[in-house]
Amino acid sequence: MREVSQAVMTGLGVAAYLLRKQGVPMAPLILGFVLGDLMEAYRGSARHWPASWSLSSARMRWGCCTTRNTIRLSWRLIFLDDAVASYVIAHELAHLEHFNHSKAFWKEVERLCPDWRVQLAKLNAAKVLPELEEVGQ
Repeated sequence: MREVSQAVMTGLGVAAYLLRKQGVPMAPLILGFVLGDLMEAYRGSARHWPASWSLSSARMRWGCCTTRNTIRLSWRLIFLDDAVASYVIAHELAHLEHFNHSKAFWKEVERLCPDWRVQLAKLNAAKVLPELEEVGQ
């Protein structure tokens, strides 16, 4: 319990801790709750809402928005701060309105996540994250 008390435990931090302790079978449940809550925080402010969202095992992308109005989020977001993961979600929600990286897109990202530049810098500084099999080791 000592390692928990010394860590700053955000929602995703708790999920990462539980994932390490409970193992891979708990991952979808933990992630679904935590990322679902972060998604829901945007329900009132997002101009468009995805038909569905799911977890992905993407190694190079944190999130993905499809032309079918769906969003996929990498399970690796579990190792980042809630604010950074929220930026990824805002970024993908903005793609539902602007399927590009135009000025209008970035304006929508800023409307949803005013400190997006700070969060993007943190995201860009993040290291490559482990495979699920490596988490419990």
